[in-house]
Amino acid sequence: MSQRIVYVHLPRFPVQRRVLEEPGLAGRPLALVHEAKGALRVFFASGAAQRDGVRAGLTLTAARALLPALLDAPYDATAEAQTLSSLAEGFLRFTPAFMLSAPDGLWLDASAASLFGGESGLLEKVEAQARAAGYRARVVLPEVVEEVRTLEAPAESLEPLLFALKTVLDRLSARLRGRQRAAVRLTLTLVLEPTGPYPVPLALARPTTDPKLLLDLVRHRLESVRLDAPVATLIITVDESCEDRGQQGVLGDAPAGDAALETVLARLATALGPEALGSPVLADDHRPEAAHAPGPFRPPRREPGMFAEARRSPPVPPPPPDWQLERPLRLLPAEGERIEVEMNALGALCSAWVLGKRRRVLAVAGPERLGGQWWTETPFQRDYYRVHLEGLGPAWVYRSAGEGEFYLHGLFD
Repeated sequence: MSQRIVYVHLPRFPVQRRVLEEPGLAGRPLALVHEAKGALRVFFASGAAQRDGVRAGLTLTAARALLPALLDAPYDATAEAQTLSSLAEGFLRFTPAFMLSAPDGLWLDASAASLFGGESGLLEKVEAQARAAGYRARVVLPEVVEEVRTLEAPAESLEPLLFALKTVLDRLSARLRGRQRAAVRLTLTLVLEPTGPYPVPLALARPTTDPKLLLDLVRHRLESVRLDAPVATLIITVDESCEDRGQQGVLGDAPAGDAALETVLARLATALGPEALGSPVLADDHRPEAAHAPGPFRPPRREPGMFAEARRSPPVPPPPPDWQLERPLRLLPAEGERIEVEMNALGALCSAWVLGKRRRVLAVAGPERLGGQWWTETPFQRDYYRVHLEGLGPAWVYRSAGEGEFYLHGLFD
């Protein structure tokens, strides 16, 4: 079964709303700001402001440095959500239900499209309604790939569930292959009788259309699930997919390793919750402690063909020394912990008080100078050292320019 839904994207909706309320702002550079990280920052910018380099995340001070004529107004998330909800209610003449996708979009149920001349007619009606309300909108009709199986008799054990799931996953995989798509994230919904739906998220190690791999994942995921009622219906939904061009077998591939990794991920999700599976995402910050943030798990893409590695690895310049390539496995919170140090007459580190104990410095490598963000209100300039401390091992220590203090920033072991 394919559930049909409509997505309505309202580009820079908060800015559009503000211009509707104050027509004099049309065509002028405008930034909607909110407080984040101790400063007022741009949350949305008008097209005129973006053309001069104003982007979301900039401090208001930095944005004004780029564009002195910039106007600003506070971003009110509650008011924006209320206005978006009011706009969505106007679409109820075309759809039985909607769901907000704040701050600049919403989803509509497209099951009534036949009443408006089909899907294309429904899209035209929704776009015209948005224009009548004064908003620019892009309306698209994505497809949710979903398979449903109602059991002949409610299942109270794992085996009948797996038997039914095999058929469901075979159909789902065939549909994905027909679209040249591969599943990245899925949700298995067990509809219990009489208590209702029980969702089970499924995290994949890499995109796949292999029904056997999916069934193995589901089996391990369900082995730890304890249900308080029998299962009457199974629903498997593809929450996220990616393009799948097929993969040529490569010497050294180990398909069994994929299944093992899926099992590990399933057990991690069971023990710690699906939110515990994540991947580091680069952040717009040059400080080591803020250079990345936790993000959703995204499996790595595998290139097809025997020479994929050569295509993926273009020539690179000679690397810096090994000690500059290494980064600690553990970073201390915020900007690190200030430590007391002892230095000799030549200014070299001799010892440091760390974790309540004086520890001799056995070796030092550095400095590696890191600095940047001079264009913000909080620039930094630091000299980093890899310091081998007695009884603790290698540690990452830095000294800020203009300060005499040392900070323990991370541990390598």
